Amino acid sequence: MVETNRKPNKKWLLFLSLTTLVLVCNFAFYRLEEVPTGMAIASVIDLMIIIPLMAYFFIIRRNHSVKNLSLVIAAGYGAAWLIIPNDHLSSIPFFKYLLIAAEGIFLLVELYIVFHLFKTIPKVWKYTKKLKSQTGDFLPHRLEKAVHQNMNTSLPIKIYLTELSLFYYSLFSWKKRARLAGRSFTLHQQGSTIALYVMLIHALIIESIGLHYFLHQWNPVISWILLILNLYSLLFFLAQIQGFRLNPAKITDDELIIRMGFTTRINIPLTNITSVNQYEGPERLSKDQSKTTFLALAPDFISEKAQLEINLKEPQKAHYLYGYTKSVSQVHIKLDDPASFEKSLKSSLNNIS
Repeated sequence: MVETNRKPNKKWLLFLSLTTLVLVCNFAFYRLEEVPTGMAIASVIDLMIIIPLMAYFFIIRRNHSVKNLSLVIAAGYGAAWLIIPNDHLSSIPFFKYLLIAAEGIFLLVELYIVFHLFKTIPKVWKYTKKLKSQTGDFLPHRLEKAVHQNMNTSLPIKIYLTELSLFYYSLFSWKKRARLAGRSFTLHQQGSTIALYVMLIHALIIESIGLHYFLHQWNPVISWILLILNLYSLLFFLAQIQGFRLNPAKITDDELIIRMGFTTRINIPLTNITSVNQYEGPERLSKDQSKTTFLALAPDFISEKAQLEINLKEPQKAHYLYGYTKSVSQVHIKLDDPASFEKSLKSSLNNIS
């Protein structure tokens, strides 16, 4: 478990070290009294070919979509503009067309992907409607399951799904009601989770008005950027309120489903649960424990310890914002009615054993 977490970190460290070395060397060459002939072309090769190739082999190849290479090339193009002096750039008449050519190639790739995506959409939507009749779950959850079932979920698609959930919960879910029938257990009603988010929203609105007014007089562009970021944060807090309100923890016939707002979730097959006990550990976990623990604790003004600890046979994948995942071997949870939850979960475990 520890080994798998270290390897990507080493690759990132090596990539960043080599990239920094390339950037510093190129920057230093143009500070010499005599710049070598053809240095500008060498710099363009370094920044727009060598660094993207390093990004591909160290990072993108296994963990991310090749489409992200387009962003690295664009960043290299920007770095070339900043590092290479104008008098040297003028010696490369084709430089201004490089980015257009590179992005054109990736645009063709994007169009090819979009074509295949449109071929898959009817199948995804059909499966989404089928899940509604089976589970009655909310649209973002059903759509996410349908996408995972019918197509490859690259990083951009995971980001789109997160944004869909954010806008759905913040803008279009206010007429929905929480499904508390059956074995459903709330996590936020006995605390001040909703009040905390309401307070943050009030503070955000006041800050946005004040900052936008003062910053607009100094730099209108920055003031509008901050206003947009604050608006996004406002939608985020609203989505979290609705996520907690509409998504109680559920025990179905074959799995335990825990969602924390709209941002975090874990689905645990009941066959993968070894035990559920009263939690008697420390309030704050060590760094190593945090890496393998899913914390199902609703945010509050005063943080409290978990009430129950759920231990797993095998590591289970927990899902976070924008497709980030981690494998956990235990769950710490705090509920409004922990006794009923523990009794119901133990009963379900006994029925399948």
